[in-house]
Amino acid sequence: MSKKVSEYFVDNYRIRFDGDLVCFNDLHAAAGSPDNQTPYEWGRLPSTRQLIDQLAENLHTEKSRLYRISKARSDRGGGTWGHKLLAVEYSGYLSPELRLKINETFLRAESGDITLAAEISDKASEKDQAWLANRHKGKECRNQLTSELSKHQVTGQGYGQCTDNTYKGLFGATAKELRVNRNLPVKANVRDELSNDELGTIMFAEIATRKQLEKNNEVVGNKPCASLCLSIAEKIRAVLD
Repeated sequence: MSKKVSEYFVDNYRIRFDGDLVCFNDLHAAAGSPDNQTPYEWGRLPSTRQLIDQLAENLHTEKSRLYRISKARSDRGGGTWGHKLLAVEYSGYLSPELRLKINETFLRAESGDITLAAEISDKASEKDQAWLANRHKGKECRNQLTSELSKHQVTGQGYGQCTDNTYKGLFGATAKELRVNRNLPVKANVRDELSNDELGTIMFAEIATRKQLEKNNEVVGNKPCASLCLSIAEKIRAVLD
């Protein structure tokens, strides 16, 4: 499963999300998999087609972006996926009780309820838990570096230049190039797609950069700070290679 696909749990059933799209097959399973209420049957209803048409008009987008069916394997994004507003309607079609639970989950996610994140982590595999821990620790290290860069008068695009130089030093490519090389969406967060080892390497590089900045007040401005990021990242890559 791609790391851009997130998941929540409703009564121990996994519900996968891909941006604003929800896996209807997961909703169907959570409702007990009734034969006469499959995503396919719901999608054939005239009321469903009207609902999709109206939602596409309201959101000024194509229907294919709101409702899609894929014959790929389930672990590769196959099945029926629909916009979260459609997911609420399909949940109500399956069960009023499920609709309330799905609504509650959406509201908790949108409000940033940290206990929901804890529940997800508890149900994740050891490998995924390790990745989540690394990702969260990486965000903390990134924020600390950003704060220190600000003290060294980095502004605007300078932050992106520093990040790109860290990536170039470690992986030989900027964020944009990594997206192309790894077939990621244009707006994908690169770090959400990296392995545990890669996240750990970036963390190490950003901690080392921050430490050097804290000791050297003469490194000031976008270009000097970006150069320092590149230099430290290259040294770390040389050690690992």
